[in-house]
Amino acid sequence: MFVPVPTFKGLNNVTDPLKLDWSNLTRADNVEITDEGTLQRAHGYSATGYVASAIAGAYATEDFQRMYVIDGGELRALNPGMGSYAVLATGLASAPAYFAEANGQVFFSNGTDYGWIVGNEYRSWALPLPAMPGCGVSSGSLVGGRYRVTCTFTAADGRESGNGDVAVLELADGSAVNISAPQAAGYTTSIYVTRKDGTVFYLLAQGANAIYSGSPNSLGVELRFPDVSPPRGLLPAFYGGRAFLGEYFPGSDMSVIWPSLPLAYHHFRYGDGIGVPGELRVLCASEALLAIATDRGIYEWDGQLKLVAPFGVPPGFHACKHRGRVYIWTLRGAARLGPFENLTGANISVAPGLFAGGCVIEQQGMRRYVVALRKGGNAFNPG
Repeated sequence: MFVPVPTFKGLNNVTDPLKLDWSNLTRADNVEITDEGTLQRAHGYSATGYVASAIAGAYATEDFQRMYVIDGGELRALNPGMGSYAVLATGLASAPAYFAEANGQVFFSNGTDYGWIVGNEYRSWALPLPAMPGCGVSSGSLVGGRYRVTCTFTAADGRESGNGDVAVLELADGSAVNISAPQAAGYTTSIYVTRKDGTVFYLLAQGANAIYSGSPNSLGVELRFPDVSPPRGLLPAFYGGRAFLGEYFPGSDMSVIWPSLPLAYHHFRYGDGIGVPGELRVLCASEALLAIATDRGIYEWDGQLKLVAPFGVPPGFHACKHRGRVYIWTLRGAARLGPFENLTGANISVAPGLFAGGCVIEQQGMRRYVVALRKGGNAFNPG
């Protein structure tokens, strides 16, 4: 019997096949459905161009003009055609690296290395904190009291680190402080001091050595970012003018998402964060929200945390932003956040895999969320 099928609705392996019409597919291997609802063989890809050895992470920019890989401990910028590359950094850890983009600049973290790519120039996202300065007391004109001394490092691009440990001195009348400041290659050291019995730091000098003896009123600018720390964690994301990084604490089986200071992506204060139960596996932002997912729950955060699904996601690199929405692969299929929608759960039951990679691909006017899985896991079959 010949049955004409004008359009195909797609794969449905959940509903009883006897209840489906001819437009549904109970199996669809190596085929695609066009925007007109017809079937065609899936497009293939050839392994030409870049040849990898030990990739720890890869990222293509949102404008599709640049691609970076971390391979064999090197951060490489691939050239068009991907047959050659430029090495931007070496000696990177082999742990999986997670990337995010903000204002055309690319950031990554593997828990050890924190990188920042501006154009094709590599910079350290995390600025080091100086050691405590060495201080000696001599004769001068300071009024007796308690004084504090600390230092910062300033990178060549103008970013200043947080301050290091603070030296505290109890001085008698007529004293001076001889300061020996820590140094680091590629950074300028700034020396900050307080006034008598003060807690606010002011710039005294830049360089390796200085003497604090004159009038406290002659001090320079105030320390802008006291008591801040470098970035720490994985899964960078950018939302609401802040950078976010996630950290899992196995002892308490909790994850915390740490926000940076506003518009100061290299400065964090590790006090208040966003806490969620379980191991963090997704942190991805759109213009409207921050998507958070663990091994057991999916959340949306826009200043308030909201649980949107009581199931989690597998490990991997499957979260991506596309047209203001966040797409992820969950333990129950593909989903979209902002607001949350399970895109496949009603029709498709598939083992979620032990590890997943996914992205949105636009081709010939069609938009698809494509997922590659490491085989394993248990499919969710309600009832």
